[in-house]
Amino acid sequence: MKKPKVSVIVAAYNVDAYIDKTMMSAVNQSLNDIEIICVDDGSTDDTNEILNSFAKEDNRIKVIKHDVNKGLSITRKDGVMASTGEYILFLDGDDYLDVRACEDLYEDITREKVDMFQFGTNVVVFEKYNKEELYEVERWITPYDGKRSFKYNGDFTNFCFVEKAFGWNMWNKIYNGDIVRKAFSYIGNNYINMAEDVYHTFLITFFAKSYASTNEKYYYYNWGAGMTGSKQLTNDFFEKKAERGKIFKPLETFTDKMDPGMITGDSIKAVKTQFINETVIDLALNNNLLDKNKILSVALQHYDKTDILCGLAESYYNGNYAIKKNIIKVCESSFKETATGSIKTIGMYYFRMENGSVERVISKLIPICIDMGYDVVLFTDEIASPRDYYYPETVKRVILPKIREYNKKEYKERFEYLSRMVKEHNVDALIYHAWNYPHLLFDMLAIKSAGSKFIVHTHNFFASSYGSIWADGVINDILLNYIYKLCDAIVAISEADYNWWATRFDNVYRTINPFSFDPSSVVPAKLDGANIVWVCRISPEKQPIDALKIMKKVVDSGCKATLHMVGGGDDKEYENTVVSEIEKMGLKEHVIMHGFQTDVSPFFSNASIYLHTAVFEGFPMSVMESKAYGLPAVMYDIPSLDVIKERKGMFVIEQGDIDTAAQKIIWLLKNDEERKAMGRVARESFESMYNFDIAGLWKSIFTDLEENRTPDIKRNDERLKTALSMMLDFTAAGIEERDKTARSSCNALALRELEYQRKLQEVESMRTWKMIQRYKNFMDSTTIGKALSKIRDLLFPRR
Repeated sequence: MKKPKVSVIVAAYNVDAYIDKTMMSAVNQSLNDIEIICVDDGSTDDTNEILNSFAKEDNRIKVIKHDVNKGLSITRKDGVMASTGEYILFLDGDDYLDVRACEDLYEDITREKVDMFQFGTNVVVFEKYNKEELYEVERWITPYDGKRSFKYNGDFTNFCFVEKAFGWNMWNKIYNGDIVRKAFSYIGNNYINMAEDVYHTFLITFFAKSYASTNEKYYYYNWGAGMTGSKQLTNDFFEKKAERGKIFKPLETFTDKMDPGMITGDSIKAVKTQFINETVIDLALNNNLLDKNKILSVALQHYDKTDILCGLAESYYNGNYAIKKNIIKVCESSFKETATGSIKTIGMYYFRMENGSVERVISKLIPICIDMGYDVVLFTDEIASPRDYYYPETVKRVILPKIREYNKKEYKERFEYLSRMVKEHNVDALIYHAWNYPHLLFDMLAIKSAGSKFIVHTHNFFASSYGSIWADGVINDILLNYIYKLCDAIVAISEADYNWWATRFDNVYRTINPFSFDPSSVVPAKLDGANIVWVCRISPEKQPIDALKIMKKVVDSGCKATLHMVGGGDDKEYENTVVSEIEKMGLKEHVIMHGFQTDVSPFFSNASIYLHTAVFEGFPMSVMESKAYGLPAVMYDIPSLDVIKERKGMFVIEQGDIDTAAQKIIWLLKNDEERKAMGRVARESFESMYNFDIAGLWKSIFTDLEENRTPDIKRNDERLKTALSMMLDFTAAGIEERDKTARSSCNALALRELEYQRKLQEVESMRTWKMIQRYKNFMDSTTIGKALSKIRDLLFPRR
């Protein structure tokens, strides 16, 4: 029996509103020598009746009826395997064909002698859209301009999926029928109703060897009709979209058998990457009313969890406040669980071990944990340095990959390595000391995913970044109020911080930082000289320039005193600014910058007054150490600090009040007895605070985590929690909008500057052109010019 020239495969499911027009476009083709295979995939409307009515009138039509819905993949397979045509054309049950489609396309593909011939598509818009969406659809369905042939199986596949030469949709191409039937014979009977075009195109292009195209439009794609109408934001649509990963198991089964050399490996990787990226965008951007827990759960059944999380990480760090909060909620729903089991090994993370109070605290906390019987593993971003604070040699140190460019590749490398190291070293609980680190959220997910408990140790005031001029910094700290919900325990070092976090969460503890020396062995300073000590990191929030201004007034009063500034800086430019200010103020003989020191005790021993000018602190170790040495202090007021509340042995000055600070120092330098009396009070207040059982506190944290218990803290009113959440959201939203406005203004200024430069270049170019013209006119038109031209040509003949 003679084969029909073209088999038209019509897949239909509940499209009774469109199927009549679809079938009319098929039966009225100018090419009569065709067959029309209609597969009704278990429709519950009148689709089947309409198809059967057409079949009664036209013997070229064959109707296949599924009793239940089996999905588009099986529907197309049944149609293909029932077909006999030389070539195959796919037609969805809610679209239609141009009347000359079969005839013209049959002539095209036979003339070009290719296995696949693509043609243009008319997009019929059925729903509201914007120009960008329509542009993307039309770009996706535009044929590749040219003809290609391929030697090896799989090269055509990479041409589609890796090079993205043309879209993988099935219905705007006509195919070699034998190749399609061969390809579809490898399709299993799994229910696949999303990404089936990827699945089918992958198999067809694996066996096909040639491609050609035309821009002539023969297909009418009803964008927004029928199945595509489900593009509305519903849970069902997005769950099905997340299920697209179902195609990878059958594809990998196919390639294991037919492509052992993995020629198409990059194609599978490219599709998987695209699907993961789109899933991440759906989770980050779309309707907050969606059940994203379910969507993520479905996605994780088909994709690697690390790939999803690293995609979310990239979106998080490049997104605005709304996206960031959205992603936190998604992560919270899936990764809130606390690991179970006993705690034997403690991990500690900070990005380095030098030049800072946090690093010094870690160096003292490690031996406390070891003395309690725990093994300790130290995690840092920086390699070991001679300037590192000491920690026992028995402690293993793990160096993590750094995040520099905020992309998925970097996140994946860090995520996988961190998870692997937590498992390899059997870390049962990790204390994360970088409390507001930009990567805290996804480091925490890596740690929790590895089966470890996560403790965040907050070393600073909870609102430390709220005064920043940069919106990103403020928003990051505001978002901590939601990120910390995923932590297994939160440890604060001041009453203010403790109360704030206890208002937000139940698993909050309060400690103090361990001291860098044994306070009981400290001999109080004699307070006999005129040395003022300032011990802080050289950074803007510590306000070292205020300390210099205070010192300038002290020196100008006639006091022969010396300010010893102890501490290093990460920002060398700012540190140079401080050095420059010393010279400008004429203080080179009165200020000594000692840089970073691992042992600060000699500076306290030889001092008479301690000066502190920071804007904020969590637990000012240097203030406590100055009290241990019996130093009277002059310091700016930081209301959140416990050590300031009692005002013992210190003058507390309003922030920025340089005159009063200088007056108090001058008074202390001139009054020996009062200075020494304040020193004794400072020492006594220290001794009363030193009784805190740091080891006992940490032991209680570990025990609570082992027994899945929360500390006994006062439960706060839910209405207060709600009010604080609203305040944080409104604050962040306002900051974000102001930041957008500022950036928009900056961009507008930059554009105006570029336009000015462009016009300036045009003017300069015009001037140059005019000068060239004048030169040519002079050389060509005047007697002197002509003479000079002859001399020029003699001296510099043209080659």
